Amino acid sequence: MSRRFGLCVIIAVALAVSARGGEIHDAARRDAADQIKALLTADGDLVNAVDDDGNTPLHCAAEANATKACVELIARGAMLDVKNAKGLTPFQVAVRTGASAVVELLTKRTPAVYREASLDATIERGEKAFNENDLLQAYNIFNVLLKRDPGNERINFGLGLTCRSLGDLGRAQMAF
Repeated sequence: MSRRFGLCVIIAVALAVSARGGEIHDAARRDAADQIKALLTADGDLVNAVDDDGNTPLHCAAEANATKACVELIARGAMLDVKNAKGLTPFQVAVRTGASAVVELLTKRTPAVYREASLDATIERGEKAFNENDLLQAYNIFNVLLKRDPGNERINFGLGLTCRSLGDLGRAQMAF
């Protein structure tokens, strides 16, 4: 009887940890920074908790264009370069989903070397992290950001990297 009870306790604890992990991912998607703060105060390890798709809370916030959640997660130590099950970083997820506010936030908070690697990254089975449409989306996002903040080196650099990754198509875009 006591072995069965012990097994039930272990399963209950595992389910509770899993539920809290899911809770922080949901809070990230909803841009609920206060809830994220409370969850991380109770258990700081949740900052990089991984869901069934390999997404951290930062991946979820990036996909949802949830800037307050991103700021809170980054302040609490969220890893910026962690890859999900598809091989994508939060920055790459933000670009792919057109989350321009998060692209701007991550562009301003990440080192140039990391952004460069993100734009030219190869993921599963030799597939590029960004196809031509993703790169065109990144180009458009960086152009909008550049119009708002023309002197920002990091945004200029991101735009230049995007054009380089686009190759001939990038040179044609820059001509306009």
